[in-house]
Amino acid sequence: MRLFFLLLVLVFLVACHTPQVRRGNEDPSIDRAALTTGIDMEDWRYTISEMLKSMRDYPFFAQARVGDRKTVAVSDFMNESASHIETGFLREMVEEEFMKFGCFRLLEEKKRGDLLKSLMNQQVTDFFDSSTVAQMGKQLGVQYFVQGKVVGHKERGHDAIRTQYLVVIEVVDVSTAEKVFKKNVPVSKQLK
Repeated sequence: MRLFFLLLVLVFLVACHTPQVRRGNEDPSIDRAALTTGIDMEDWRYTISEMLKSMRDYPFFAQARVGDRKTVAVSDFMNESASHIETGFLREMVEEEFMKFGCFRLLEEKKRGDLLKSLMNQQVTDFFDSSTVAQMGKQLGVQYFVQGKVVGHKERGHDAIRTQYLVVIEVVDVSTAEKVFKKNVPVSKQLK
């Protein structure tokens, strides 16, 4: 009877336990551990870091640093993976990094929204057509248009699930409709 009572109390205590919520700013290690095979904050940081390292080596970047600041419009990244990904989050991070460079200014949000709506209405392929981007960008005084996408592939093995992502970013020079920068950043996650 005593054992039954102890088990009953133990079950009650376990059942009444409420999970503790912790904030990332209180414990930065929260963002370090991967919880799923989806893309998380650490993956985005890695992706942005790789993009920035490459971008500095491209001629368009050196040209952008000369003269007046260049206006940039950054679109939401397209999600072509099976995972649910908030691509607006990545857009915000890319915009912040472009601002940090000091040689770019961002297109005002309402104008960016108008540009993207117009492009979406004309979109036929996965990415926006460079000539359409150039035409719309010129109307809004944009020198560069940044677009990107996330593609993914998931594999299931006997004892593991692996998801491989490719984060693609492109910068289009609006005056020429030329892609002046492109970077593919692979990100892999595995669950055993």
